[in-house]
Amino acid sequence: MLLLSSVDLSRLIMATAKRDAGAFEQLYVGSCAKVYGVVLRILRRHDMAADVMEESYLQIWQDASSSIRRR
Repeated sequence: MLLLSSVDLSRLIMATAKRDAGAFEQLYVGSCAKVYGVVLRILRRHDMAADVMEESYLQIWQDASSSIRRR
């Protein structure tokens, strides 16, 4: 598992906002295990956790650029 620093996360989110698919992939790989663990702890169901993960990362990809512009 790759651990990302807050600087790495910020850089990858900014690049994702510019539609950099490679940065989005790195963001996913570097954060999915941690996010999945948190979601699973809340929902206590693997099937629902997987669905939430998919929806969450899809939302990140779709909305990153508009979120960055609002800041």
